[in-house]
Amino acid sequence: MSLLAVTLDCSVTQVLATFTPWSMPLLVRDEAACDYILPRFLARGRDWTGRFVAAVMKRRPIARVAVALVDPLVTAHELPLPTDAGYLEDWLKRCFLPRPGVRWTEQFLIACTAQNAFRFQTDFWADEARAGDVRARVAQLRDLGEFDDATVSRALIQILERGDNRNAQRGALDWLIGLGLAPQLWEERARLIAALPSVQPNVLARVLDALIQPGTTPGELAGIAVAVLPRQEKQPRHDVLRALSQVGSPTPELLETVRFIASGQDSVAAGLAHSLLDGWGESRPEAEVSGLWCNPSGPDPDPLPEFTDPALVLDDLAFADVLAKVLRSYRDDATRDEHVLACFVATAHARGRDVVTAAFENLDRFDTDTPLREALARFLGRPVNKSWRLARESRLSRLATARVLAALERLGELPCLLATPSHSAFRISWEVFADRARRYRDAGLELGAVDVAAALTRLDGPIPEDLTDLDQPIGEVEVSLAEVLAAWRDHPAPPTELAPAEDGSSFLEARICGGEPLAFELLGLPPTDQPAEPATHWASAEHRSPSSCSPRSRPSRRCRPCRC
Repeated sequence: MSLLAVTLDCSVTQVLATFTPWSMPLLVRDEAACDYILPRFLARGRDWTGRFVAAVMKRRPIARVAVALVDPLVTAHELPLPTDAGYLEDWLKRCFLPRPGVRWTEQFLIACTAQNAFRFQTDFWADEARAGDVRARVAQLRDLGEFDDATVSRALIQILERGDNRNAQRGALDWLIGLGLAPQLWEERARLIAALPSVQPNVLARVLDALIQPGTTPGELAGIAVAVLPRQEKQPRHDVLRALSQVGSPTPELLETVRFIASGQDSVAAGLAHSLLDGWGESRPEAEVSGLWCNPSGPDPDPLPEFTDPALVLDDLAFADVLAKVLRSYRDDATRDEHVLACFVATAHARGRDVVTAAFENLDRFDTDTPLREALARFLGRPVNKSWRLARESRLSRLATARVLAALERLGELPCLLATPSHSAFRISWEVFADRARRYRDAGLELGAVDVAAALTRLDGPIPEDLTDLDQPIGEVEVSLAEVLAAWRDHPAPPTELAPAEDGSSFLEARICGGEPLAFELLGLPPTDQPAEPATHWASAEHRSPSSCSPRSRPSRRCRPCRC
């Protein structure tokens, strides 16, 4: 059909109608077909070709596989360079060879601006023949003045600054080193040090190799240490602690960070930190006494950079990938589902409700075996698979589904969700919680009752006495957020009891009684008095979905937190 449309001199709209996400890849792989189509497209002139390329870019499922057809048109008529993320990802795979006079460097720089466009570049430089060819061609571009080392380096470094995923960051770093631009990492060390919190674990060691040099100043080492020492990666932490021996007088922030490491569970890091403190003439922190009578202590929660607002707003390609992963996965992953729900809300708020709901409408049939999937099906008016009834009919499961459904109903209106984790272990720092609540207040919006309840169970840190700033309404109830927070702080939940059936006939008829925090009563949540779940679920409670975990009381920092 495409060949016929070209032969008949059809309009842009008519030609584009013959292309689909399935037919376009077949076409671009057919060398004879491309040789037939391209000259005829080029012969129609710059205006027609420009309109055709612009129309392809609007059809993003087609744009991401149309590089072999579009790139020659853009080059020949010097059309505006495409900026679609899917197109750029495909361009990096198919048009990677630098070519003089075709604006290759300019298109490469645009590719660096696309989120995660380098995610399939991790094995690019493993092919020595290809790597040598690319280097030779880049050298040719340098001689012609079409390639500037500093500009390209800064563009690749922004991929680390932006916090792209681990494969994209590795691909960008491979390109930077493969192009012989490693010295530029040292030149741009101020930016790299500032970007360290966003650097992924799989590239952190290579970045530190570039930053920790004989010429690194004590001030720069201090900045590196403050960013790296609180992270989980052990070897980079040890390397930084060894490098700190060059620092004669620590800043207060660096001293606090080293003291924290000195009291940690990493014995190697603690020993290095003790040596630093001794050299600086500072006292060592007192060892924490622990024993069988103490609550278990684990690492403090780490920030989740992928859960911050800029990272949650997705383009169409990334949004489609997120939907595909969550709907096709056979693994119930509560962290993933929380991230996906936060992406729904943030993308709808930033780009409009219709962008998100249009993507939902194109979904095929999917299972409804998690609160996210069930709520999405109910939102779209689709049937729910009742084969999961035994695992899904509990009151807490219904609340988890209701929270997701309430968020979907308010897509485009909500600026964020209170209960989205900000740190690992499903924790939410008080600062993040208060900031999110203020965003609702500034927008004149009511909070959601179930969202508030879920956020309370994940809240980390003490609730302050003065809650005046959080005196704002909660939908469906006649209490304010400040009142609920005060109740959660001042009235811990009483213990629960398992009451047998009145006739004592069946264990499955036993009921859970009590254990409700006053805050949940104020929020209008139903009581826990209900038939007990089957014993098979109780036996595997540790492996159950966090979405069905019971939020019985405000958890301690030292306890395993509830993640409902």
